[in-house]
Amino acid sequence: MSKKLPAIYRSEGTSNKVNKEVYYSFIEEREKQENSFEVQDQNQTVEDTIHQIFNRKGYPFNVPVRIKLPGKEFDTFLAAKTKTTILTLDDEVIPIASILEIKIKKP
Repeated sequence: MSKKLPAIYRSEGTSNKVNKEVYYSFIEEREKQENSFEVQDQNQTVEDTIHQIFNRKGYPFNVPVRIKLPGKEFDTFLAAKTKTTILTLDDEVIPIASILEIKIKKP
């Protein structure tokens, strides 16, 4: 009554190479996404860009932006605006006059 069990399938050692290719391709895709911005008019002022963000279809807090201030640059989302300031989702109140540049990132 001794039955032989079927042999277990064992693939060749190629999966490690495939996993590395998939992992590193993911990192390259992420780097491309981080450096991508929407094309904006060079003559567009900071106020025009903020106006564009708040008047586009959808919610402004879904639009990723990069804000450049004197001595500081960070990525955030805009939550609200007044005549002189904007509020980010990071709870920062930024005077519009102090913003050097604002870029809309591709989602």
